[in-house]
Order: sequence, then structure tokens, then C-alpha cells
Amino acid sequence: MFRCCNSKSSRCHYGLSPIAREPVLKHIFIIPTRACRTILLWLGAAISVVQAATNTVINANSTGTGSLRQAITSSAAGDTIRFDASLSGQTIVLTNGALVLNKNLTIDASALPGGFQISGNHASRVFEVSVGVVATLSSLTIRDGYAPDGIYPANSGGGILNRGTLTLTNCTVANNQAVLGSGRGGGGIENNSGTLTLHNCTISGNSSGDGGGIESYYSGAVVSTLTVNQSTVAGNSASTGGGMYLRGNATVNQSTVTGNSAFLGSGIYALSGLNLFNSIVAGNNSGANLAGSYTPSGTNLISDTPLLAPLGNYGGRTPTTPPLAGSPAVDAGAATPFTTDQRGFPRPVGLAPDIGAVEGVVTPPILLTNLARLTNGSFQFEFTSLTGRTYTVLASTNVALPLGAWSNLGLAVETLPGSGQFQFTDPQAATNRQRFYRIRVP
Repeated sequence: MFRCCNSKSSRCHYGLSPIAREPVLKHIFIIPTRACRTILLWLGAAISVVQAATNTVINANSTGTGSLRQAITSSAAGDTIRFDASLSGQTIVLTNGALVLNKNLTIDASALPGGFQISGNHASRVFEVSVGVVATLSSLTIRDGYAPDGIYPANSGGGILNRGTLTLTNCTVANNQAVLGSGRGGGGIENNSGTLTLHNCTISGNSSGDGGGIESYYSGAVVSTLTVNQSTVAGNSASTGGGMYLRGNATVNQSTVTGNSAFLGSGIYALSGLNLFNSIVAGNNSGANLAGSYTPSGTNLISDTPLLAPLGNYGGRTPTTPPLAGSPAVDAGAATPFTTDQRGFPRPVGLAPDIGAVEGVVTPPILLTNLARLTNGSFQFEFTSLTGRTYTVLASTNVALPLGAWSNLGLAVETLPGSGQFQFTDPQAATNRQRFYRIRVP
């Protein structure tokens, strides 16, 4: 293409050059002419558009055709890796070392109802993200990783060593270690001069020297950056910073740090740069809940007895520790930009948002709408309640028995997603003359 401009008329003329008919700018030549003051000539090359591909993992093997490792190797930068539906709830046990992400990738198991687990087999870390790489992990459980012995940061990050830009969404990082030999920190995750963001994640049961759950640290010119949104850090252990050990920039929003242990900073040890919003850092074991410096905003619950439920399945993709009735966290948070909690449940439930990662466990009203004896002798009942909850049906032939003695029959099924109408059929009812039912939430 050329543009011809005449300085006297202040007009420009545009057209295609016979030697340059492609629209991609490569070089610009300025050619003086008699007809025009200047001609700008673009010599182009053909447009080549490469779209990101989606690759599918079809087995739970550690290596080989169809494996996650092979998908990572075969993918181009910018690709997305997903999982075949048959792999829901399954586990890869790594026998060939860590999965190294040395190109921009997304690994997404969100389509699997049971998620997907990757185990380091207590022999290697699970993931390593290289410098300069942008990666996203979704709906994965990263467990049983083990950082190798060596020099920092190679000896850190039992579950994940991040040196690039990594985002985790709806992930669980559990039971990883960075304690071998000179093992340094980040039992669950080591963020070494990288950028790490967590959305709706749980970091639990990890251990290391520093930062049992997470260590976000830097020792060179590149400052580490950590953002934790609506996540739970629970049951981790270290010498310093049982839940988190922080040096660099760190922001913890609407999260819960509880049940961790360390000699110094059992919940969080912050050398610098921590911003804390609407979060619980309480109920940790030994040492101060939060040691070091931080900048508070919103309403935080620190050191008080938080009255939280044990870490468990209370709905959603990841384990959580909801506030119990009477907890000082209930309805005590400041206005928040989050409209759902870590589990994806509505927020707030009451007058104000609860402090921490999840809204308190509220027993929803249950209205029985139909009872029926089916032709095969089974007993079926229907009820309405809040959608998005898990309803477990228990049964007993003796109503006076303690709850622990009742039989777990399974989950009621929502007849139409989002309707709040649930149904349960008990095929064992035909063999019992008398049977009592309870519905447990969650």
C-alpha cells in the first residue's frame, strides 16, 4: 500500500503498490517523486494467524501417548489442555519427575465433576513453572509432592515451584513437603520472584522449613507478587510461617488462614508488603497467628477464637472451614466486591459478608412436597430448599438412635438444575416395615 501526500494541497492519496499487496507492515521506504512530495511504501508479508489449540488428556498415565506429560510436551504456547470425561476424579501418579511448564499453557479440569488429581508420589514436586511463562491451572488437586535437595530455589516448592506467572482457580494443594536435606520453603507452593494468584483454592497439610503452605520470596532484583482471593490455608506446618512466609508484595483478600503451626508466625510470617482484607488469621497453633508487618483493610479477625468448622467438604470444589453459629466472623465483614464465596455460594447471606473465605453454614428451610410408594416397593419423597447445596439423606429403623448410628443412603438429586426441587428414592424401603429419614446439610 502507498500513501501519497502533496504538501501544497494537503491531500493524500491511497492505493495498492504493485509490489506490495499484503497488509502486514514489514518495512517503510520514503521515496521522493515529482508527482507527490513523498510516497510511503509498505512492503508486507502474508498474514499468518495461528489459533490456540485445545488438547485432551485421555489417560492417567505418568508418561506416554495420551498422558498429561505428553500433552504438555506436544502443546504449543497458548494452548489449553483439558481432560476426557472418563478421567473425572482420577489420579496421575508421577513416576518420571515433575511436570515442567516451559511455555504459556492452561490446564483445565473444570469440566470434570470430580476434578483431577496429580500426585508427586512422595518422590518429586508436581509442577514447575519456568521464568517468563504464563500458566493457569483449574480444578486440579496437587498432592504428595516432594522438593528435591539442593540450593534455593531448587530445594523449595514441594507441590509447585513457580518462577513465572501462575494462576490457580478452584485448586487444592495438599500434603506436599519441602523438608529434604537443605529443604527451604513452600511446602505447598514456592513463589520465587514470580507472580502467583489464587482464586477459590485450598492449601492444606503441607510442610517445610519456611512457609508450610506458601512461601512467596525473592532474593534478586525481581520482587515476588502474591494475591490470594477467597482461599483457605489450613493445617500446614513449618518452623516459620506455618501457613505463609512472605517477602515481597502480597495481598490476601477475603481468605481464611487457620489450624497452621510454626514456632514463629503460625498463620502468617510477613517480612514486608502484606495487605490484608476481610480475612481470618486465627485459630492457628503455637506462635503468634500473624508475625511481622501488614496493612489492614476491611475487617480482619486475628487472634480471636474464630469458631470455625473443621476443614471438610461443605460444597464447592475445594475443602473449606465455614464459620459456625456464634462465630465473630459472621456478618462482621466490610463491604466486599465478591458476590460469591470460595464455594461459589452467594455472598453475603446475612446483613453483611462474613469475614474469611466462605459464608457461614446456614441451615436452609426444607419443605416436604410429596411422598410416594412406587410399584416396586421403593419409597420416594420430594422437597424444596436452597439450590446449590448438598443434601445427604440418612435413614434408621429407630428414631431414638444417635445421628452417628443412622445409615447414609446418599444424596438427594435436584430434579431441575437451579430449581431448588429435590428428589430421593430409597430402594431399601421395601424390606422395612418402619423407616425414619433425616436430611443433613451439607
